[in-house]
Amino acid sequence: MLGGCAGVPVVDNVYYDVAYVPFEYSGEVPVLVKGDPYRLSQAEIERAAVAALQGATFGAATHLVAAPEGAAPVRRLVLLFNPPPALGSFQLCSRPAPPDTAATALAVRVAVIAALCRGDKAMTYAEGSIATGAGPTGPEFRDGVVRFALALMPPRNPGDTPGGGEFPN
Repeated sequence: MLGGCAGVPVVDNVYYDVAYVPFEYSGEVPVLVKGDPYRLSQAEIERAAVAALQGATFGAATHLVAAPEGAAPVRRLVLLFNPPPALGSFQLCSRPAPPDTAATALAVRVAVIAALCRGDKAMTYAEGSIATGAGPTGPEFRDGVVRFALALMPPRNPGDTPGGGEFPN
């Protein structure tokens, strides 16, 4: 029975800062991708992740683009595959860039942490895992990356609602 869920992305430990403003991510949002679950070049995995992210936002015209080399933009989305142990959101949003990830053997699932950053602070943060499936253009990878984007860029700040709570996965 559990085998039927093997391709399902898992997004958990979601955090929303009280300073998160919905739709602050409208317009062009740079995406920094680190790590690679497929042993491809960093440019290839970045292209696949950015392509998968298109259209993964609610209610705001957002165009996600590869982050330029050099200084990190103030607002950006960071995706880290195979993160080092105990990496916190404060390190994920550090500038100029978060730490590199270690290469690992090809696996059926890969750990992911991600954040929507404003400066050196995570406005939203999520961790979990995605299935590697048919590669970076396959449905498992694309669905996993989209689920992280939807968790990171909700149309409302769940912490601002009566009773607080997390945004549903």
